[in-house]
Amino acid sequence: MVETSSNVKPLELRQMKNFMNRVINGLVVSIENVQVAVVTFGSQANVLFHLNTHSNKINIVSAIDSMTSSGSSVATDEALKLTRDDVISRKNGARTGAAQVTVLLTRSPPDNMKATQQEATLLIDHDVTLFTIAIGSALNPNDLNQISSQPNCVHYNYLDDFVDLGDFAVEMDQAICSGKLSNILKLIFYIVYLIVIPG
Repeated sequence: MVETSSNVKPLELRQMKNFMNRVINGLVVSIENVQVAVVTFGSQANVLFHLNTHSNKINIVSAIDSMTSSGSSVATDEALKLTRDDVISRKNGARTGAAQVTVLLTRSPPDNMKATQQEATLLIDHDVTLFTIAIGSALNPNDLNQISSQPNCVHYNYLDDFVDLGDFAVEMDQAICSGKLSNILKLIFYIVYLIVIPG
């Protein structure tokens, strides 16, 4: 899930795209291996593409590069709900038995914190591992530490600046490749970046 509200400056959006693309380039993407879906959110949440839309990195990267800003509100709760109700469904490419990991990438506090916490809990209750990456001074380091799987010392990450995403992409790839998340990983980026990967 990836935040694309107008709070995200053009350079920051570019850095978020670069982060997503670096993570994807380190994965084995195919129908049988890693599948990727992206959900963006600003004033509302939208599926940029589903798990079964693209089966190669070239098309995925091209779709990610097409992301644009989408309003001044921050509907984080809607992005979480859309992921649960639509993205991780079998009709849209979710595979039975594949581990599901959602990565939330954001730089703004949710408009509705209570609803966001509720939707995060519901998503986690659907056997989804939720990682949250909060970036920048608009967020207090503790603002979103409850919007992640437990223990949040592992699943919640606060970065001071968007430039820190470059190094974090390497850490994300290492975590995936080392099998810490699972042998078959679904990674979902919502921009707030949501990437889902079956590995």
